[in-house]
Amino acid sequence: MNLLTTIIVANVITLSANVSAHQTQKLVAADNNITTEICMAVASNKPIKLITALRNNRLNITKANKSIHCNGMTLEAFGEKHHAVNTATQLQRYQIKTELYTSL
Repeated sequence: MNLLTTIIVANVITLSANVSAHQTQKLVAADNNITTEICMAVASNKPIKLITALRNNRLNITKANKSIHCNGMTLEAFGEKHHAVNTATQLQRYQIKTELYTSL
């Protein structure tokens, strides 16, 4: 019984350490560029911060989603990679969907 309890406690500690290590990842802006500001707003997981950054730089969300890339990824993919679910879903609403049509 003690062995089983020890194994369970060790697993819980290991799992909680992995989760807390994952959440402490911090992004640091390399410069004061407009695109860097937008990328940091996406990673913040606060949609209002993203909208404010876009308005301050006179950009709309559709154009930004199409033209700005963070570390070689689209804004939505960047948000998903850094677990910014709220901003990723906000960006997903404004993503331009392209469909391929064929004529018969």
